[in-house]
Amino acid sequence: MIRGSSEAERVAVNHLVGGSIPSPGAQRRTNMGLFDAIKNVGSAAVKTAVLPVSVAADIATLGGLSVDRDESFTASNLKGVGRKLSEAYDDVVED
Repeated sequence: MIRGSSEAERVAVNHLVGGSIPSPGAQRRTNMGLFDAIKNVGSAAVKTAVLPVSVAADIATLGGLSVDRDESFTASNLKGVGRKLSEAYDDVVED
């Protein structure tokens, strides 16, 4: 590709060769995936650190029964940890 070419030229060449020419922002999106993964791992670490508080809340509220919750504080916290780690894995794998 010629340096300084316009987006229209890039699209035309891409159409003619039938291939996939990455856009200039492709590397930026890849880097954002890594930052998203780091953010999700950090969020999972915080949720894991708060886990003892969730257990204490479950003990105090009889597993959430006395505050009319469908699930315990611990279960919802662990689901959040799993969700964040799954999102972090997806961010790393898709890149």
